[in-house]
Amino acid sequence: MAAVRLADRMARLGTESAFEVLARAQAIEAAGGKIIHLEIGEPDFPTAPHIVEAAVEALRAVFPPALVEPVTRLALNSFSCTSAFSQYAAIVALEGPWEPVDQMVAEFRRRRDIIVAGLNDLPGVSCLEPQGAFYVFRTSPAPATRQRSCRPDC
Repeated sequence: MAAVRLADRMARLGTESAFEVLARAQAIEAAGGKIIHLEIGEPDFPTAPHIVEAAVEALRAVFPPALVEPVTRLALNSFSCTSAFSQYAAIVALEGPWEPVDQMVAEFRRRRDIIVAGLNDLPGVSCLEPQGAFYVFRTSPAPATRQRSCRPDC
């Protein structure tokens, strides 16, 4: 079998950047930061051995050995994971600065308070204060009923 030559751009794919996001999130958490884990590895349990074995057999059946690893990287980076630029944006978001986020949260809270107070001031309307939502649900009095004619000219 002839040697397999990969396109130069295959080398730029690197590894899955989700692992970098995970490592940075874990470092922030270890330093006392609060992290809600929604990244790779959550929930944290291994893939069943028979599934791993079937995947490896499928790759070996379709691709020559020299292509298994690059094709796997290409597949991961192309269609099975969050895009790399989104993952790098997540890293930037994790590392701050937080002042703009705090300002945005304060502004949304101010707007929420105005809407909730205004709705609660209306006769027969009540509204609970949402905890973390950008929207409110209100109750209202039963709709007024009136008889309407079913004539074709109305």
